Amino acid sequence: PKPATFDRYAAEVVAECSVSVIAMLTARNLVDVGPVGSLALHQVVADFATAQLLSDATERHREYYLGLADADREIITTSDRPTLRSNKHGWQQIETT
Repeated sequence: PKPATFDRYAAEVVAECSVSVIAMLTARNLVDVGPVGSLALHQVVADFATAQLLSDATERHREYYLGLADADREIITTSDRPTLRSNKHGWQQIETT
């Protein structure tokens, strides 16, 4: 949930959804669009997603962010990467494997 943000591509990969689904959620104020197209979940959506999280979604989430970290090894120690730094749930999932 806010203030954590993610990009549209991360949403498409992790949630396996289309741009039209993201647009619908945005239109209904369940996903906020921030600066430079960053997205943030409304607290209710985040709570529901956490409670209903499927193991394959957790795996997609982990693989997406591990892929980013693998592509840019400095990302783990760089503090100006809000996509990864703010994704507390993603890092917790990565740390448990």
